[in-house]
Amino acid sequence: MLKYLVPLVLFISVNAFSQETLDLGKAVKIGLENNYSIKLAKNSLSISANNVTLGNAGFLPKLDASASGSGTNNHVHQEFLSGQVTDQSNATSNSVTAGIALNWTLFDGMNMFINFSRLRELNAQGEINARATVENNVASIMSGYYNIVSIQQTIRAILDAIRISEERVKIAEDKYNLGSGSKLDLLQARVDLNADRSNLLRQQLNLAQAKVSLNQLMGLESTKDFLIQDTIVINGKMDYNVLKARVVDENSSLKSAGKDISIASLNLNGLKSLWYPSLGFFVDYNYSRAEAPLGSPKLNRNNGITYGLNLSFNIFNGFNTSRQIENARISLMTSQLQYGDLKNRLDASFEQEYTNYSNNLQQVKMEEENLDVARQNAEIALDRFKYGTYSSLELSVAQKSYLDAQSRLVAAQYAAKKSEIELMRLSGQIIK
Repeated sequence: MLKYLVPLVLFISVNAFSQETLDLGKAVKIGLENNYSIKLAKNSLSISANNVTLGNAGFLPKLDASASGSGTNNHVHQEFLSGQVTDQSNATSNSVTAGIALNWTLFDGMNMFINFSRLRELNAQGEINARATVENNVASIMSGYYNIVSIQQTIRAILDAIRISEERVKIAEDKYNLGSGSKLDLLQARVDLNADRSNLLRQQLNLAQAKVSLNQLMGLESTKDFLIQDTIVINGKMDYNVLKARVVDENSSLKSAGKDISIASLNLNGLKSLWYPSLGFFVDYNYSRAEAPLGSPKLNRNNGITYGLNLSFNIFNGFNTSRQIENARISLMTSQLQYGDLKNRLDASFEQEYTNYSNNLQQVKMEEENLDVARQNAEIALDRFKYGTYSSLELSVAQKSYLDAQSRLVAAQYAAKKSEIELMRLSGQIIK
């Protein structure tokens, strides 16, 4: 038995010193800092926050400046009625113009106020969507973390099974050498031992793949290794009524859908503002200067201010405004229907997940009792096999029952933890 366990123990011990220990809090912290989906969500949120300005809403005036200059060089030949003739080569002329113009919308049917409210709602929705992205990634990191914990627990169970199988092989070898045991029992013991070792290799592969997946969620290199020393602790007191109320009040997806309704309503009001006239104020300052060697006047220079009000009112545009308003009403109704549909689906998801959670808790309790019985049964079977009162087949059955009980308990614990994580995500409680 020792010839198989010692190399494995040494391998685990050496790597324990070279690997970084990773707990759940650290895994979540790394994910929040490095996950690419979260980084993208933060960038989108920054853009929506930058858009919430009075200028973007249309409150502020527009100020433009312009300038131009030109010149000519011509050969001029002029004949007048008086008989005078002018003939000049390289006649040059030049002109310069410059101006500054200010335009300010004073009234647009309240559309600028509606625009500003819409920009704020879009930013608020961006914050909600960013939170939803964080929640989803935290939930995935937690599930991935506890998946590794469950695989490690399964590996420990298999190592325990290998210990029993190796002892069984040793007993079978001793019996066979003494002539009191059959070769069939020895061969069957070796077959079962090899099956346990093969199972261990499969779980070690699962562990490596699970670590790659967790690294991806944390935004780390796939090859980065780490050590997890943890157990699955389940919160067995999640209150149904409290969680259900929080799904309605705190679920990020539902909040975002609520913002869709607000934005659609503002879009409708913005289009209704087209029924009102638009009033604008303008003031321009212009300067111009022109020189010519011939003609009258030789120098022309102007500068001054122009100001006034612009009033515009659309009388007819092919019924396009009415069409746009009707489409906006339909979009608002669509947003309301989508909100109701999402609320209904979230309610169903919550009911299903809470049922899973409750059933998994019961299964954990039952499997803990089964494991205790299976452990005692395996120990008794091994002792009886030593003294020849149990056959190799009976011991094999007891071994398998013990390993199966351990595997079922780990699976039930992980399933209960996943349900707990999903309930926290649905109710908006996974991050504070």
